[in-house]
Amino acid sequence: MTDSIAKGVFIKWPKNAANFATSMNRQRLTTRSKQAHKDIDNSPSSNVEVLENNGFRKLDLLNEDDELVKLRREKFLKAWKFVETTCNNLILDLNTETFDALTKFVENASKDLTLMNSTYQSISTAIILTGINLIDNNVIFMNLERHLAKRHHVAVLNGAECANIKAMIKSLVEKLQIQYDAYSGEGSKMATTDFRIILAWYLHMKKSTPKAAPVGNIVIVLPEYESFSADILTEFITLCSSYREKIPIVFLFGVATSIQALHDSLPRSCLSVLKMEKFQVQQSRKCFDAIVEEILLKPSLGLKLDEACFQQLLENFELHNLSINSFMKSFKYALMDYYFTNPVSVLMTFSNNVGKNYSDECMEKFNDRTWAQIRMYPTFMVHVKRLAVVRPAEARSVLNNDSELNVKIGALLQNLRECNLRYYAAFLTLLEFQSALPKTFGRPCRTLYLMGLKESLGVSNHVKMLLTTIKKVKRPIFRNILDSICDMFENNPLFSKYVKKEAKQLELLLEEYSTQFCREADVEDSDNETDEQGLNEDIDLEYEAKLLKAGIKTLETTKRTTSVSNRDGSYLSEGLAMDKYQEIVQKITGFFMKFFTDALKHHDDICLSELIYYRNPARMRKAFHPMPRASIQTALGQPSHFLSCTCCSKDTESIDASMQDTTILYKLYLECGKLINLHDLCVAFGNVLESEKIVRDKKRKVSERQSSKVSDVEKAKEIQARFLHAMAELQLMGFVKPTNRKADHVLKLTWGSV
Repeated sequence: MTDSIAKGVFIKWPKNAANFATSMNRQRLTTRSKQAHKDIDNSPSSNVEVLENNGFRKLDLLNEDDELVKLRREKFLKAWKFVETTCNNLILDLNTETFDALTKFVENASKDLTLMNSTYQSISTAIILTGINLIDNNVIFMNLERHLAKRHHVAVLNGAECANIKAMIKSLVEKLQIQYDAYSGEGSKMATTDFRIILAWYLHMKKSTPKAAPVGNIVIVLPEYESFSADILTEFITLCSSYREKIPIVFLFGVATSIQALHDSLPRSCLSVLKMEKFQVQQSRKCFDAIVEEILLKPSLGLKLDEACFQQLLENFELHNLSINSFMKSFKYALMDYYFTNPVSVLMTFSNNVGKNYSDECMEKFNDRTWAQIRMYPTFMVHVKRLAVVRPAEARSVLNNDSELNVKIGALLQNLRECNLRYYAAFLTLLEFQSALPKTFGRPCRTLYLMGLKESLGVSNHVKMLLTTIKKVKRPIFRNILDSICDMFENNPLFSKYVKKEAKQLELLLEEYSTQFCREADVEDSDNETDEQGLNEDIDLEYEAKLLKAGIKTLETTKRTTSVSNRDGSYLSEGLAMDKYQEIVQKITGFFMKFFTDALKHHDDICLSELIYYRNPARMRKAFHPMPRASIQTALGQPSHFLSCTCCSKDTESIDASMQDTTILYKLYLECGKLINLHDLCVAFGNVLESEKIVRDKKRKVSERQSSKVSDVEKAKEIQARFLHAMAELQLMGFVKPTNRKADHVLKLTWGSV
């Protein structure tokens, strides 16, 4: 019981509550069993197929073939497995350097035992700065545990399991998988929360293990340092420090904020026993860029996101959670929705050879409606219009004959793949140019990809600025960029076929640039000698000026004139060489500009790009960004629609006393202004409830009315309690909030109803 009515929860059970509940349960079971038998009797064979295909069903409007349904499901499962495996490997590869450094740190921790004083035992502690996202950090620490468990004994402790020091030690014993009975001692029984059990277990492991094979350290991992109590952690660290001489203990603390969090929470006496070293895991933004490059840019998967879908996922990542896991869930939904609703998704492939995976059998099972859907693609219509100008007979046959379209679509898919590979090669070239410039000129991979979805990236201002700026870099850096791009074109098996022409042109330009670069190197050497001579002459001139001030005249006019004429000649030859160099650089940048314009085309300019781009941002927004206000307002304004009851009127404007208290108060709330007087609202609420009792009392006999008469004070308390409960629910749902403008008033937060 609580002293205040506003803090209480009131439940009004009907008379004979047990019998009522039993009868309701029986009625529900009977209804469900009847409905189940009815569904089994009347269920078509398609329902069985839906269960067999894990929810993938025939698209009724297209009258799809059964084998195509199974093929869509198989392709979805293979595609998601490929995406999941690729992303996990990327995260592991990006953090491999950190994992190796942590492994080396843990292995070197046991060597410090021999160097430490017995009266002062410090514990090797690794501070891992993980960032703010907890979901992705769990994945990182799972991989780290698997990485360290090969040679050490690892225990990952969670803050929820460590409410006190005893619970923390008990959790440590359980995570180390120590058998309590084997090490509790013969004469005396130790409690499960005794640290001596860990000591006995470790000494037993040390004796039973051969000397050639090390026992390993005990690594205690705290993935979420901020979730632990500072007092409990201080006591635990002090306890571990007392056993550090006999047990090689190593701490790994995952800190989401900064290392200052340790200094603020732990006392100085506890910090003095920690030998701390800081480690940094890869930032989530770099992981996101790597996933965009490997999954969306590389044509291995096939499926891509259009501008609206990718921008929605990017904004959710950058502005909300910085979570790779959240991005993967959204991408999985897009992948599932693409294969679930699109019959043409059977043409999608996620390997490096589209031609080998192209199946004529799938195309032969397409019906007329599927072919009509392909013909209605905007890019295909543009392609047919262009074809009609050159070869009108072929364009007419493609539109009217499905077999002709079946033959034609294979070449179109191959062209689509070629365009994607060229786009990927040009995109990597852009990233290579950006790497040679300062960070102010570069943009991350995710931003460049979004720019390419909005417009043709090859003619964008960013690319023009990049090519203009790259001319001003130093010559050795420019040469290194050209070498790396040329190696990428020649050695990458994805580009060897589709950018073969550009690779040859770039190789010729590189040879010409190398020849001129060698000449320029000789000119620069001669220029350096000339500059040194000029510097010496300037020194002589200064010396002569000093002599003139002293009255000594020693001027060598002839020699000075000769040196100036030689310097002018060197400047002239240098200017001609610079013009030649600038001409070659201009030719190289012009080549790249032409390559970018041709390769970095917008996807709407490529025929059948609708096959590989997912274009349903509204469905993703509805799934991951729900808007519950409409549902809440409909439920409160039309309770009969949700409850399917006959006692409530279907009229949205009427207020019945049989409605729920929250519904009654909501309908009264809609009639109020910006500031709501709680006293007036409570009186109106009580009048609605009193109207129900007046009608009920009229139906009863006089004797029953007198026997069930309740005092006015008790009725007022009941109405007040129900009013406060309903008002608290409206405040919880965000319809009102308290205000200090007027006493006994609340502020209205929403306007209008659905």
